[in-house]
Amino acid sequence: MPKIAVVHHTGYGHTLWLTKAVIEGVRKVDQATVSDVPVAEAEGRMGELDQADAIIMGCPTYMGSLSADMKRFMELTSRTYLDQAWSNKIAAGFTNSGGYAGDKLSTLLAMAVFAAQHGMTWVSLGLATGCAARDDDIDSARNATGAYLGAVSRSPVDVDADHGLTRGDHETGVHLGRRVAEMAAQFIRGRMAST
Repeated sequence: MPKIAVVHHTGYGHTLWLTKAVIEGVRKVDQATVSDVPVAEAEGRMGELDQADAIIMGCPTYMGSLSADMKRFMELTSRTYLDQAWSNKIAAGFTNSGGYAGDKLSTLLAMAVFAAQHGMTWVSLGLATGCAARDDDIDSARNATGAYLGAVSRSPVDVDADHGLTRGDHETGVHLGRRVAEMAAQFIRGRMAST
């Protein structure tokens, strides 16, 4: 039974929609459990993160990088890093910003480097770009922006958080959550078979 923790931060509420989609995807995998861990609660819930088979991180991209709250969470894990206590866990990430690109790759790269420092195995999105042809609909295509390192979504800056995601961005988040839970289940089966 894979245990997945989703550690996330949302500033204005937009990234929370993608968080919910990722959690929905995890729940689609038989026997997978998910812990919803806002970064503000992460310090008090480190035991859950230690017990997780996979940690999916998500935050907005602000000024081309991680949100300060996500960075603070990462810095809280320095003892865990020194002990390499998360080595061989699965990791993945997602982010949201107002622009179609918005330098979201920088945020995903920072998450992937963080995971690598902890000895974790990064899981990519595993989707081809969904919007490569002229007639493709950017609102309904999965992976419309062609991100591969993780799930990305766009929330126009002039709408409130109730606006939600496009159908394609929602489905992209669901896909990432399901993919990570399936990969974690495979890792668990592999570990059990080798003992």
